[in-house]
Amino acid sequence: MRNSITAIATSLACVARGVCRVMVVACAVTSLVASAQTADDAIDIFAVYMPPLFRNMPPVTQPNEYPFTPRAQALFDAYDPVAQDARSVDDCAAEKVPGILWDNGAMEFVRDADAIIMRFERLATTRHIHMDGAPPPADYPNTNLGYSIGRWESGALVIETTLTAGGVLRNLRGHPVSPDARLTERYWREPGQMDLKMELTVEDPLNYTEPVTLGREWVWAPGEALQPWNCVSLGPKDAEPDLDELARMLESL
Repeated sequence: MRNSITAIATSLACVARGVCRVMVVACAVTSLVASAQTADDAIDIFAVYMPPLFRNMPPVTQPNEYPFTPRAQALFDAYDPVAQDARSVDDCAAEKVPGILWDNGAMEFVRDADAIIMRFERLATTRHIHMDGAPPPADYPNTNLGYSIGRWESGALVIETTLTAGGVLRNLRGHPVSPDARLTERYWREPGQMDLKMELTVEDPLNYTEPVTLGREWVWAPGEALQPWNCVSLGPKDAEPDLDELARMLESL
């Protein structure tokens, strides 16, 4: 019963957000040259992007076999998304890096002085990418999104993230990632194209005997804008849902 309610609530929330969009591709590109960087290094990625059309999940490239350590293999074999991932029952559960990178919603890159803001439609999740090379303070805590430092390199945006909360590489899947992992994202366009490609390299000796690389792409969507995320929370998975409260939430969407 609870799972049925969750599915209905999530579906209605998605309809309210207007997830089905028609994308119009324009043909104008401006040049961004960041301070202390050359035109060959920087690219203008500042736009809204969507996942490929007609996909429940964006296609992901990943290893045929993950080079698990014994510890990671045990964690992977024992993984239970219902018990270990709040997102399985709570549409309002906070997102993490790197899990949010595989989301099937809109994403946007925004300029912000000496930083780049990476915004996701889901839960209005917002990452701050430090482009001035400033390292994290000595007392910076591990957080869901970690601490990210970016740079332009050979026509790509490279983002290195540390101090995450750990968890799994992809939401609702069991490939573990530790809070000590170093995550390196690389974003680029192929010549003559506007769609954005991303490659993630995970360095996590606690869980993998060698670096692991995954990838995906987003479709350039200049006519789109991120929409408000009207999430529906049914509370803890082991609690009986409040049907009256659920009805009120759905009426407000």
